[in-house]
Amino acid sequence: MTVDVAHPRALDAEGPEGGAKSAVGTLSRRRVVQGALWATPVVLVATALPATAASVVARPLGGLALASTSANQNSSQLTVTAHVAYTGIGGANPAHPVTAVQVKISVPLSRVVTGNGTTASAGWTFANRTDTGGNAVFTYTWNAALSSTANLTAPLIAVLPKSTTRTAFNITVQAHGVSNLVNVTSSTQSVAVGAYSVLTLPSGLTATRDALGTNPRYMRFVAPVLNSSATNSAAVVGLVARITVPSNAVAAGTPSATAGTWTYAGSTTSGSNTIVTFNYTPGTLNVSGTATPASFRIPMVGFLFAVPTVTIAFEGKSPTVAGAVTTVSASDSLAI
Repeated sequence: MTVDVAHPRALDAEGPEGGAKSAVGTLSRRRVVQGALWATPVVLVATALPATAASVVARPLGGLALASTSANQNSSQLTVTAHVAYTGIGGANPAHPVTAVQVKISVPLSRVVTGNGTTASAGWTFANRTDTGGNAVFTYTWNAALSSTANLTAPLIAVLPKSTTRTAFNITVQAHGVSNLVNVTSSTQSVAVGAYSVLTLPSGLTATRDALGTNPRYMRFVAPVLNSSATNSAAVVGLVARITVPSNAVAAGTPSATAGTWTYAGSTTSGSNTIVTFNYTPGTLNVSGTATPASFRIPMVGFLFAVPTVTIAFEGKSPTVAGAVTTVSASDSLAI
């Protein structure tokens, strides 16, 4: 058989034995090679896609944390303090900011009364109250985003309405937000609320002329103070006594304490009054069944056309130095 090299298709015209090509036909070697050449770029493109996708680096999410969280109560309010802090990275590829920042405070229903929360903290707004599962949840919203470049923290002081019960209890606090379309939260913190005590004056306020003073006339003010064991369970710290006297009734001289462990701490003016302050030297007034003596001498002029009114107030914090102020007062009109 003579093959015409100028016409390669001559090979395709013959079968394996040199006869005619079968009706079914077979692929020529040339067509197989052509198919392989066309298939190669497809494989290369397919294997290149994962490498391109792997080169995209996802921006990390920002997060939230709670810091300096505390709570204290008085006879009608629960005060909660919390700093919401941004957690994330800065630099060339910073974490996303956190938006829609909220703080949720959960309080047992037995310790709250009807009403909403309030706050004077800049940037925060009370959003809503939801009573569910034996708890009242008070939600506050922050009006800006938190990020690694601005607003790293958002300090909140929340004031909630509470029952008159003064024993200790616990609340929970958690921060919520959104970062890169993903919900993020801080850990839930359980915060102890210490017991709260109320001071009383078991025998009221009395005032007499002091025989030790003639010119000016010293007045002796007596008002024992009690942190009663019958109604209280917490100490009162930072105790002071403040006596308010009309300034035109105060004479020259130095006030002093004549009973109990008290120290004169100075006098200030407020409007037409002078406020004389005494510190309780031990600092802490513990729960007791016995009243603590308190007697003070203040120099006053010997004659006035009007009868002055004098007020005494004992102030301290319960249950801690950072707690709410508890105040008890009594007043008496003095003819001098």
